[in-house]
Amino acid sequence: MKRSHPFRFVKRNSKRGRIYYVIYDHDPAHPKATGVLVDPADKNRSFEAAGYDDAVAYAYANLEVTRSGSQITLREFAQHFFDPERCTWTRRMLRKEKRFHASYLEANRGRLKHYILPRFGAVPLNLISAKAIDEWLMDLDSVMKGIPLSPASLDKLLVAIRKILGEAKYQGYIKENVAYEIAPFNSGNRQVRQPFTMQEIKTLFPENFDDALEIWQNLDWYAFFLMQWTCGLRPAETAGFMLSDWIKEYHGAVIQRSVETRTLEIKGLKTEHSGMTVKPVVFSESLEKALTMLEFRGALQDDLLFRSIHGKPIGTDTSNKHFKASAGRGGVELHGRTQYCLRHTFYTEALKRMPEKEVEKMAGHKSLRKEYDHRKGIDFLRAAQPLRDVINELSA
Repeated sequence: MKRSHPFRFVKRNSKRGRIYYVIYDHDPAHPKATGVLVDPADKNRSFEAAGYDDAVAYAYANLEVTRSGSQITLREFAQHFFDPERCTWTRRMLRKEKRFHASYLEANRGRLKHYILPRFGAVPLNLISAKAIDEWLMDLDSVMKGIPLSPASLDKLLVAIRKILGEAKYQGYIKENVAYEIAPFNSGNRQVRQPFTMQEIKTLFPENFDDALEIWQNLDWYAFFLMQWTCGLRPAETAGFMLSDWIKEYHGAVIQRSVETRTLEIKGLKTEHSGMTVKPVVFSESLEKALTMLEFRGALQDDLLFRSIHGKPIGTDTSNKHFKASAGRGGVELHGRTQYCLRHTFYTEALKRMPEKEVEKMAGHKSLRKEYDHRKGIDFLRAAQPLRDVINELSA
């Protein structure tokens, strides 16, 4: 049986004769000449031919050179990870008689496809940071239900990406496995995903409008964070809101864009990869009052409602800093919590008051798939009007 290598050979003619060219699995588009001549007597029996072992030795020696400066992306490296036929890590574990649970590989293939590749697929392995992984996990929702993943599910994703980056380190593409810098969510040491209490919410969003402005400093920031809290939106989705998205007849909006945190570019929703291209949300009375004031003040209809003092879109780092400062003005101790926890609080409280199926509808994943058109979002808003009473109760 032929030994499995992370490369293969082709034979090509040169001035010296036929030589072996090596094609690496991680860079199949660029064959490299080994300089090793093919035995002229060899026709098809390349694995027994003289010179083959020298070509293998060259390929392995050059492999370390090509990997050390490689810009290979996670998708190029890991698109077949956990596949027993095409993944070198899985094949090696099986060869070492590693016992996997019957559903282990399939479940991890699903995690790779639905969560890891959509976020990190295009990122070079050596540019993936612990901070990026941690922030991704903190804001991750179920692709099926649209609500925050449980700590147990997040830990399984963390283990999966540790395996992938561990293999990348083993293969020489990266020097450190940064995923091990992240503490498990079920360890009991993490507090950042804890929701706020309703008393804390009432402190941050007081009924008296002047008191609210004192905490948030201005109407824009008040509306920005009120939208996150009463709609369960991500910061990037809130940053992508335009007044033209507001469908006043149905007291809500069909959210269809977000702001990319790093580049501040306007893009689609985070859930586009799972088929959810728009997300309908119901507005509370307090949010509609704030939006009405911003509209009366002259905010444009077809432009981002929320911008920084420099006129740029609002990035998550910027809004997090303002949230932290505002919580301090309101006297609310964060204990590691961030603005993301407004979203977690919304779904936590909604689940206390509504059937899970209804909460799933609010998240949009059960109602909107890629084969549905934009009108389905409006249909949801029309059908969801009874839910507005619950949302008003939460924000009262």
